[in-house]
Amino acid sequence: MAQFPILRLTRAGHELSGMSQGGGKLIFVRAELGDGQIGEEESVENLTALKHQVMQLPLQGYLNEENGKARLRFVVENSSLTAGFFNREIGVFAKMEGGEEQLYAYTNAGNYADYIPSKETPIDGEIIDLHIIIGNASNVTIVTKNSVYATQADLEEHNKAPDAHADLRALISNAGIAILQRSRSYQVGDIAYHKALPSWARLECVKAGTTDAPEPTSLATVTKAGQLITDGGVTWIVDDVRDGARVGDIILRPTLRDGYIKANGATVKASEYPRLIAWVQESNMTVTAEQYAQDCSKYVYDRAADTLILPNATGRVLMGGETVKSIEAGLPNIEIRYRDRVYTYEWGWQQGQENKILEDKRKQVTLTNPDGQYSYGSGNGSVYGGIVTLDASKSNPIYGRSDTVQPPTINMIAQIKY
Repeated sequence: MAQFPILRLTRAGHELSGMSQGGGKLIFVRAELGDGQIGEEESVENLTALKHQVMQLPLQGYLNEENGKARLRFVVENSSLTAGFFNREIGVFAKMEGGEEQLYAYTNAGNYADYIPSKETPIDGEIIDLHIIIGNASNVTIVTKNSVYATQADLEEHNKAPDAHADLRALISNAGIAILQRSRSYQVGDIAYHKALPSWARLECVKAGTTDAPEPTSLATVTKAGQLITDGGVTWIVDDVRDGARVGDIILRPTLRDGYIKANGATVKASEYPRLIAWVQESNMTVTAEQYAQDCSKYVYDRAADTLILPNATGRVLMGGETVKSIEAGLPNIEIRYRDRVYTYEWGWQQGQENKILEDKRKQVTLTNPDGQYSYGSGNGSVYGGIVTLDASKSNPIYGRSDTVQPPTINMIAQIKY
């Protein structure tokens, strides 16, 4: 690679710089390359042209670096070069508005030159930046051609400008496409999209704030729904647009889906589920720990402890109803009534209990004499008559709790979208 010393102003360059600082308009016109050698006794200040000019190149860009210097950019390519040469010298030409072009600055690499081949050996365009002294001149411009090269740095610098692509930004905004913006304020519930996300993903704001100037690197590492992304003061959650369920919905699936958590009564860290917490509070789905012990269909949220107890659907059938509540297991009750004679050793009764109810010691069968037609004896082993009633609920409270019987079941994973 060629090693060029810094550009030095010629005498004409000093004069042009002085006139520009006095208010004149300085115009940089072009760059020239050559293969001439400069003698040891020769002064750059006295040069008015290259020693041996080979190529003229239009300038592609100008940037005032705000320190008395400017950056000039041009591109070297050999599509019209008939003979190769060693590029030893570079000159920059400028003029005052309405004046003649003059050699403004010059540098020579001497023996540290690069060879540029002829057009028979095509080369990719090489972008060259020259840093040149302009003093405090404020009215400076360049002459460019229509064909302009841009580096990746140019594009990145341009894309970060707030006024870049104004027409495209307006088109996207008017079309209602919520592209994620830098240094922008977002509210909870706002939706945004980004090119680094998978095609199925979008972002929903779960913590209001302002996005950072640089993009979060985690955008490029999204692999599943439910991930939280911190972006400056904003927190996003990744949503799968293919999923039609809403936050808080409980579904049954054979596998635990991304963006869902098991409805198994577990205690989780509340701050890891900000969108679910917001929905739980908005929907009035919280209960106390005491209430949860009787009804596990809702949530117990402890803000101070940062905990959330989830509904417990394990072993339970999800059933439609007017309100959200849990129902304990139950069976229809069984009652059998018939007239018969029984032996007193099954009973704990006393003599003279006509028209009274006698219960066996297991509290499961009762004996009544409603019409007084049966007589009662005394002592164990006596025989009595009456109406015998079998009530299964007195053996186990599960009887009588329900009007249905549990059918055969295939278990699925009950899960909550967060």
